[in-house]
Amino acid sequence: MEPSRRSLAAPWPMGFRGHGADVSLFSFGYIKTLSALGGGVAWVQNASLRQRMQQLQQGWPVRSRAQRLWTVLRAFVFKAFLTPCLYGFLESLVTTLGFDFDRVIVAWTRGFTKLEYIRQRPSVPLLETLLWRLQSQHKAAFEDSSLQSSVARRRGLAKQMLAAGLGAEVVSLGDGANSWWLLPILCDNPRQVAQELLMRGFDATSTSTQLQRVQSLASSATRSAALRASDGEDFMNRVVYLPLDPDLAPSAARQLAEAVKDALQSSDAPARGRPASGRRVLVTLLGGALVAWPSLISWLPSLWLIWSLLLLALLLLFLAAKVAQCLAGDPDLRMDPKLLQAMSALPKVEGVAFCRERPLKLRLEGAVLLTGATGFVGGGILFNLLARAEELGITRLVLLVRQRRGQTLEDRIRQLRDGEMFRELRETFDKVVVGLEGDVSLRNFGWTEDKTWPQKEPLTAVLHCAGDVRFQQPMQKAAVSLISATLQMQQLASKWKAKRFLFVSTAFVHAQPSSEALEEKLVELRDFDPMELYRDAMSHGSWAKTAMHELGFPNTYTFAKAIAEHLVIRACDAEALDVKIVRPSIVGPAWAFPYTGWAGEKPSTIVGAGALLARRGVRVFRDGFDHPCPVVPVDLVAELAVKGLAGGGDSRILHACLDAADADKMPSFRFFTKRFYQLLAIKGFMSLPELGFNMKLLRWCCESATVFYHVHALLNVLPMQILDFVRIFLEKALAIFGQSLSRRFSSTVRILASCSTLPMQYHPFSSPSTCWRFRSSLRLPEGWGLYEYLFICCTAGYAFAENPLKGPGRHQAKRFTEIRVFSHESALSDAFSAFVHPQVSLFYAFAAFVVRLALGWQRLTVSVQGASLAVLTDLEAPLVLCPQHRSILDFVLIGLVCFQFQPLLPIQLPQVAADAEFSNLPLLGWALGGLGAFFVRRGGGAVQPDPALRAKVGRFLQSGRPLEVFLEGLRSRGRRQLRLRTGLLKALRDISQRTVQLVPLALSYELLPEDESLYKEMCGQPRDPLSTLGLLWWVLRGLRGELPALGEAHLSFGSAQKLEASSDLDTLVSEVQRQLVDLTSVTTLHCQALAETLELPLPKVLEAMEASQLPVRPSRLAVPPSPLPEAARWALALQAATLPPLRRRLPRAWGRWLVEGLSEEEPGGAPPASLAELCGAFCAQLQTAEAAARLCSEALRRSGVQEVTEEHLLQELLSQDTAVPPPLARGAACVVAAKGFGAFGGVAKGKPRQPSAVTLLWPAQEAELKDEECLDRWGFKDTKFVAQYVDGRPAAQITSQRYKALGRQPLFQLWELFQRQLCVPLNVRDVLPERPLFELPQVPTALREALEAALPAERLRLDSFARIRAGAGHGLADVWRLRSREPGRFFDAVVRPESEAEVEALLQAAARGDGFGVIPVGGRTNVTSATKCPPFEVDPRPMVALDMRGLSRVLWVNAEDGVAMIEAGITGVELKKALELFSVTMGMEPDSMELSTLGGWIATRASGMKRARYGNIEDMVLEVRLATPGGTIWQRHGDPAQAETSIGRASTNLALPGLVLGSEGCLGVVTAAVVRVRPLPQVVEYQSVLFPDWDRGATWMREVARLPACLRPASCRLMDQNQLQLAQALKQGSAQNSALANFRASLRDAFLSWKGVSLSEAAAVTLVFEGSRPEVKLQKQEVARLVSNFGGLWGGSASGAAGYALTFAIAYLRDFGLDFRILSESLETMVPWSRISEVWPAVQAAVRERHKELRLPGKPFMSCRMTQLYDEGTWPSVPWASSQSSRSRPLRIWSTPPDVRC
Repeated sequence: MEPSRRSLAAPWPMGFRGHGADVSLFSFGYIKTLSALGGGVAWVQNASLRQRMQQLQQGWPVRSRAQRLWTVLRAFVFKAFLTPCLYGFLESLVTTLGFDFDRVIVAWTRGFTKLEYIRQRPSVPLLETLLWRLQSQHKAAFEDSSLQSSVARRRGLAKQMLAAGLGAEVVSLGDGANSWWLLPILCDNPRQVAQELLMRGFDATSTSTQLQRVQSLASSATRSAALRASDGEDFMNRVVYLPLDPDLAPSAARQLAEAVKDALQSSDAPARGRPASGRRVLVTLLGGALVAWPSLISWLPSLWLIWSLLLLALLLLFLAAKVAQCLAGDPDLRMDPKLLQAMSALPKVEGVAFCRERPLKLRLEGAVLLTGATGFVGGGILFNLLARAEELGITRLVLLVRQRRGQTLEDRIRQLRDGEMFRELRETFDKVVVGLEGDVSLRNFGWTEDKTWPQKEPLTAVLHCAGDVRFQQPMQKAAVSLISATLQMQQLASKWKAKRFLFVSTAFVHAQPSSEALEEKLVELRDFDPMELYRDAMSHGSWAKTAMHELGFPNTYTFAKAIAEHLVIRACDAEALDVKIVRPSIVGPAWAFPYTGWAGEKPSTIVGAGALLARRGVRVFRDGFDHPCPVVPVDLVAELAVKGLAGGGDSRILHACLDAADADKMPSFRFFTKRFYQLLAIKGFMSLPELGFNMKLLRWCCESATVFYHVHALLNVLPMQILDFVRIFLEKALAIFGQSLSRRFSSTVRILASCSTLPMQYHPFSSPSTCWRFRSSLRLPEGWGLYEYLFICCTAGYAFAENPLKGPGRHQAKRFTEIRVFSHESALSDAFSAFVHPQVSLFYAFAAFVVRLALGWQRLTVSVQGASLAVLTDLEAPLVLCPQHRSILDFVLIGLVCFQFQPLLPIQLPQVAADAEFSNLPLLGWALGGLGAFFVRRGGGAVQPDPALRAKVGRFLQSGRPLEVFLEGLRSRGRRQLRLRTGLLKALRDISQRTVQLVPLALSYELLPEDESLYKEMCGQPRDPLSTLGLLWWVLRGLRGELPALGEAHLSFGSAQKLEASSDLDTLVSEVQRQLVDLTSVTTLHCQALAETLELPLPKVLEAMEASQLPVRPSRLAVPPSPLPEAARWALALQAATLPPLRRRLPRAWGRWLVEGLSEEEPGGAPPASLAELCGAFCAQLQTAEAAARLCSEALRRSGVQEVTEEHLLQELLSQDTAVPPPLARGAACVVAAKGFGAFGGVAKGKPRQPSAVTLLWPAQEAELKDEECLDRWGFKDTKFVAQYVDGRPAAQITSQRYKALGRQPLFQLWELFQRQLCVPLNVRDVLPERPLFELPQVPTALREALEAALPAERLRLDSFARIRAGAGHGLADVWRLRSREPGRFFDAVVRPESEAEVEALLQAAARGDGFGVIPVGGRTNVTSATKCPPFEVDPRPMVALDMRGLSRVLWVNAEDGVAMIEAGITGVELKKALELFSVTMGMEPDSMELSTLGGWIATRASGMKRARYGNIEDMVLEVRLATPGGTIWQRHGDPAQAETSIGRASTNLALPGLVLGSEGCLGVVTAAVVRVRPLPQVVEYQSVLFPDWDRGATWMREVARLPACLRPASCRLMDQNQLQLAQALKQGSAQNSALANFRASLRDAFLSWKGVSLSEAAAVTLVFEGSRPEVKLQKQEVARLVSNFGGLWGGSASGAAGYALTFAIAYLRDFGLDFRILSESLETMVPWSRISEVWPAVQAAVRERHKELRLPGKPFMSCRMTQLYDEGTWPSVPWASSQSSRSRPLRIWSTPPDVRC
């Protein structure tokens, strides 16, 4: 290529010369990396081919410089629009105009649009640019090592994204080598993925490409498999292009990769290309203003101006909102109740059946020729002829049809035949109907030669229905289409020997209405001859036009029809042809056939007016007079026409309109307009302010003709003319760029512009000054209803407004009644809908706005069955809504529906009887209270009915607002229908002085936000309580767009049920229950769930639904997930199974489980095959689940379970490998355990309430605490946990104020924690009974005498209580033995000496002769049954308990030396108090210090909570005195002269304390000990720390153990999340139960969540710092450093102090559990640090395995505490608890501890 003596034969700089092909093409277009703004280079290997290409090129013209200049200018424009602001404006503008933005970009950036544009030689400027580009580019720019190369950066981004993983197939070499501009990936939903990425800010696309698949090459059989057409098609249909901009940051690239993963997983994004934000007109206008007026930008720096503009905008918004509220408050907005009742009209006979019920008793006998069959009236006549073909004797029906828009005769006949209207008559259609091509408006029908009758059957009649119904045609055109065509058809009828000719005219041939009924006769034309008028009309028409005005005809259409009537009758009379003229008035939609509401394929007459009003093509009609509109249903017109065609009727002229006597049975046009506006508003097709504005216009225009003319010109004509001007301008402007305007947009504008004058044209017919009244033989059918037909007209108009090219379908009225209340569009539309609402406060409007936003986050569509709204318009008593309870969203949706319909319907926002749980939630509880909700208790009503319920209900009756009551109480798990409760209804019945109406309200969801959590509850897992933190987290997810789509929620109201003082609640509730079940609806998503559950094809399920006459609505999910998640799948399937046709064919027990409390009816007759197959598959699964449940029940009984409960059986089913799905396992457990529903029909009443047994009670005493031990419980007699109802709610509470940290409040959370963690139901009243203490045998006389001889008599106790108390410790085994009153051996006597000498005397007496056994007893806190008497077989001697609590003195204290001598019987608390008097402390504080004694500590080698500072007992004891039968052993260290001191160490001999410590009383009785004491600490500080999890807390504890002893806290105890939750539940008693306290708790939880800490997983540490101030300060600094290193959070000193104090109270919980047959104990051991991470999981696994082996109900509760820190290890304590409710002797099954291996 050598033009202009310049050569491109330069060295090729890029290295790459193609893939070795014969020809390699290199483009340098607009969007190329090395752009030259056009042109390209061909690298040709073959010289002869290259020469041939050059020869061809020389014959092409050279591209001009002007074209090159235009190319450069376009490039500058493209570059300018690459800025984000202008790019966004361009996208908004293009999409607003209705174009596909991607396609526009492709078209604008395309280098050539036609082949001749590329067949040009490059110009010199282009060659120079190419040469510069090639010579200036270096190979290094393409290497990845060059960081300056944009290509290298793009490749790097591609590699980074590929390394991160996209989750999709990448069209790349795998290393990003060929990814320069875009990174293409393949997926199944490219448009959805592209939209999701666009919404996240990444400009991805699936359509912006010029790539095309070469079909001819790809389909060649000689090509390789790589070129298969399917591969190319697959690529083009699945590709998404990801942007690789060189300015894209690496972090943004990672975000893009994550966005791609999320987009691929998301299956509910609507597939609509680019987001709808581009269609926001506001963005377009603002962007256009900035482009057109750049100086606007200079205003922005002025802060004052910004504030001024902002305030002005707010003021304008406020004024606009007030105006909108004023408009929306128009009184005419209130719906007509009769119109809503018409929506719910019963189905009537229609179609062919209607025709056959009204026989004509006439015959035609032959063939019929029909014109206009493709039109509205002609179509109705054709249907009637076909339906009556056999009755009339029609053998052939010939349709004269013209070609239209390229369609042939056969195409039009086939299209007519396949229409919905002829679905019932297609067989007759095929048999009778034939087509004949011809156009009545053309001379000789457009035939080139005369035709004879083409059929062998004789022509009996001709029916001419064709005609142009345009009112404003020129006179000549009207004459041709209406007169000439009619006369030509009359002549054809005569020529083909027809017997009768019927002509369809119009009733408005009467020029003006009359005060009297217009007769069925020809209209008077006065002195004007019809033939002369016809001649003049066919020429210039001026005289005919003058005559038209003189005669009073409003338009050429009616004038031409009147002339045609005269001429047709004259012509028929001349040829002796029987003639009939049918005069329809305004033809409206069909009443009964072809089907109700049929209105043809084009909008016309009153339907067209409605469509124009709905489409805003016309704003107002002239409805000055409220006369009945002369509308007649098209099917009645067709019936009269067929009757006249068959010879019926006494007159030659038949008025096909209502007789004057029936005229008032048709609504006026004003009446129709007003009701149609109301229906548009209730459908959401028109906003409330717009409705109010239209209502005002309607009134103004009706009152004054002058006002109408001005409004008509301003609102009807002017906007359409402007829009038409814009259309013309855009068409011409786009033509310059080779583009065209959207065809649909263009045609719509043309139609609207042409229809803008229709209000003036309609006025003479729709609302004249004098009412149109006719004399007619037509009579309305039986069952006629004015409102019902008005509704039919409205639905037809609405159908054409939705789709002008398609008429109303067969079930249009039914579809219309499904009203969409909410479907999220934008936040702006939500704000508009909420804040323009009339007569509501700002708080209510803001709440509605928030609700709409929240529903929009979940893409939830809310719809209502419109026909059911009629029940809300006819209420004569207070209204109580009784909805189903499926979700927390229930009351939100109901409130939104009432809010939305409040201006249209006589309903207010309901007061919600909400669960009291909501009142404890900050923000949400306050909001509900502000919105009028009142809180009631759920449950407890059988024991403690809510005393305030009647007062709350009374306030509701006084307020006048509806009441919303969830009679099911709880949300249904699995969407079953639960038994309805009657507590609130009883209160209503008892206090109401008038009738109350109960309205059932069915709520049918597709997906629920709680599906997963409710499914877990069905699986036996505990319910997650409501929390403000959860609500805030949900809001954050919604703001980020992370909430899944929920599809649709459909509401349907039932019929009202009266609640009176004499009403039977059982019968009433049963009827409400039945309606709730019957009103439940399903969508295709429910059918998909059934199909997946039963493993059936989806079409089979849909067929079964159709066969059972269950309507199935389409799913609102754009792309339903497939397969469905298990939680959603089972919820949907069970909801579908509650429907009566399915449920009644299931086993009766399962039917009662699906719908509780409702009697089952036997299904009548054999079901359809598809339904039988569906129910059979379902029954098979149910029977399998029930059989598995029965096997598990038998296994439980064999294992020793006394009573098999539903929860226990469910647990076994789920734990065993039964393959039963959890929902069916739940149902099978209920069926087999025979719980959950009544055995009789109707509402299951359950067990009648039995009166409580009479029990003597006394009030709790708040007197001084007494340290009297309890016999069969842990601790003191005055302190224990008890269960009781508090205001109807079960709660735990402690009986004394011994432990201040527990407070005085009921512990609701503790009760809930027990049930949640153990997974067993607990009953406050179902506790172990208190049994009388058994009596022990008498004491042997010899023993008594021996004891009395050795000790004073007052030291001896022989009563049963003392003997049992001494022989049973506080351990679990001993306490259970006492609680169950199991017999056993106890002490024969109890001795309580008060000196060491008395102890020695007792031991010496025991050693004499046969003697007796002596067992020392202290605080009885041992866990090894050490005080239990051995069986007689082991030791037959009498047994005496030596009660050491008599030796409880501090003998001396030497504070200077830090030693003290103390008797062994003193308890820990007494010891602490006694030493504090000397300003010293021993520091020994075990958990049992309230009861345990010093001697017990020594005998058991005990340890305390402050071991880190003071050591264990072995570190404290210096000397001991040990009493034996041979005397006291006393190893004195120190100077005997100094009696009150001791030394800590001696280097010779064995130390007596070393032998005694841990001896457990085997060597002798410890009577006293010398121990170390320390001064009381200067500072005692408590603190607490939270860690995100146990592992991090345990690692932190290990680091604390590594600290020097002086830097460790005195006490450091780690607890896991379960122990932490227990502590939090116990603290509820001291917390203030107020809204402010709950709000603070919510803020705390939110802060912890922000820090990454969840209380459900967190571990907590309680700390005690003791010592001098510098010492404590140093300890806290070291601990704080470790806390920071391990990500801990300080929990505060109050929590630390409470946690330390609660240690002593927690022990009482064990016996509280025993009250409910729950065994609990602690497992403790020493674990090296190297094995600490293995022990806790191993213990959990072992206990759970044992629990499973024993088939115990629920699950074990386990927690772990780390209580002691040592250099070599730690001391974990594992409290566990397990329900033993099904076992009679639970201790025996736990006699062998679990085998823990790690």
